[in-house]
Amino acid sequence: MSKMSFLYFISLFMIILPKCVWGITCTVTTPSLVFPNYDTTQHSATTTAGTVSVSCDKNSQIDYTIAMSSGNAGAYNSFNPRHLSLNGAGIAPALSYNLYYNNYPPAGTIWGDGTGGSHILTVSNAHCRNAPCLSTVYGSIPGSQNVPSGLYRANIAIQLNY
Repeated sequence: MSKMSFLYFISLFMIILPKCVWGITCTVTTPSLVFPNYDTTQHSATTTAGTVSVSCDKNSQIDYTIAMSSGNAGAYNSFNPRHLSLNGAGIAPALSYNLYYNNYPPAGTIWGDGTGGSHILTVSNAHCRNAPCLSTVYGSIPGSQNVPSGLYRANIAIQLNY
């Protein structure tokens, strides 16, 4: 039985549009998303979840979108599936995974930038000042992938538009 351990980080590279006509400034933050140990002999998916938080400086209703990049997996630059690379090097071996915004697969929607089968999260009429607006990001690694043990990771850029 082979088990491997790895961490997955969503590194935050924010792109925020300028203040809108109402003078509202919003920011997006997220902690690293960490998967539990992956067992290459397990047939079921390995999953985790985290939170993307949007905070604004004024108490006003806003509409916003959050897009995510496919990651920095080098030659594996795609959304379906995304790839975690050994030591974040962007080369083989790579572990297939994906990020979703409304559920785990198969019901989940791939969270991305609107290309390659991915979708952008859209939130309407949000109040994000007194308490941050929270969106869950669901991560899933399909089972039965034959990869060596090690630290697998990727960096995801997040873009907040409002």
